[in-house]
Amino acid sequence: MRCVAAIIVLVFAGCCANHTCTGVKACQDEQRASVTVHILPASTEAQAGCVEMTDPEGRQFYVGADPVVTERDIVSARVERDQRGRYTVVIKLSDDGAKRLHAFTSDHLGEYLAIVVDGELTSAPKIHSAVSHTAVITGDFTAERAEEIAAALSDR
Repeated sequence: MRCVAAIIVLVFAGCCANHTCTGVKACQDEQRASVTVHILPASTEAQAGCVEMTDPEGRQFYVGADPVVTERDIVSARVERDQRGRYTVVIKLSDDGAKRLHAFTSDHLGEYLAIVVDGELTSAPKIHSAVSHTAVITGDFTAERAEEIAAALSDR
């Protein structure tokens, strides 16, 4: 059996913490350049070639290696608040990225879409319908963190 949901991986390597740049603008530019996003197959059952990850609720997921969508497919990102008032990042995908994500989510209805930010699984919603041009990244974000992620993804 192969991994059967998807995972969004956002790696946000902060240069300011490493003191490798000078000035706020330079630091922001370096941070924006270092964001990567990958949507990868995942499953709730152990699979060969998959890496185990745990979401904030303690659920285990097993993540594959072949991306469906990457940061190159993100056209824009913005911060919004969900129905509970939590900060989210709404991303819009390119036509090619949207086609791949739509095909993948269409084939995996009822399974999970795992979302990873900075190497941490922030949420793992069940796929209830096909996803195409717009996706929402949820997690326990502060307003500032959500803005950092959105800015980094928008300024490509």
